[in-house]
Amino acid sequence: QQRRGALLDVYDVAGRAVRCLWDAPANAGAQSVTWDGRDSAGHRVPAGVYLTRLVTGTEVHAARIVRVE
Repeated sequence: QQRRGALLDVYDVAGRAVRCLWDAPANAGAQSVTWDGRDSAGHRVPAGVYLTRLVTGTEVHAARIVRVE
């Protein structure tokens, strides 16, 4: 099934959802999203490795990011 728009989520290394950064229509081409290091409740998360998952149309992309203090 094809998704309309884009969905970008951040997960901890245990696979728990930390925060949804984007869930809306997106124009084609390069986009920029900044994560302020907070979870969905607004609390700062510890420094460490996190995973991102980007879903656009029929594609899914994953990346590892490192949060530093």
